Amino acid sequence: MGDEPRGTTAHPLCHWHDEDIRDMKQEAQEMDATLQLLNARIPDKFAETFAVLVADVINIKRALESQYVSRAEFAPIKAIVYGLAALILLGVGGAIVRMVVVK
Repeated sequence: MGDEPRGTTAHPLCHWHDEDIRDMKQEAQEMDATLQLLNARIPDKFAETFAVLVADVINIKRALESQYVSRAEFAPIKAIVYGLAALILLGVGGAIVRMVVVK
């Protein structure tokens, strides 16, 4: 382009390119600042913290599997208990009805 100043009559569009370049530099600076803010929010030992969390979840899962029963294992016991409770309540209800009807 030579030594002539930009935006002259010989190169009228150069000032637009300068504005575009200036805008791109400004956007790059803004993105760099945003990236630095994001980096500041990520803990330094994120990988170690994540590994600890994964180990904790595995330990909780093992504890749940070993100390608690599943719904499928509990269903027959639930049916038996509900059946016995129904029989007891039926007996109590029948006794109350008998006391009212007989007297």
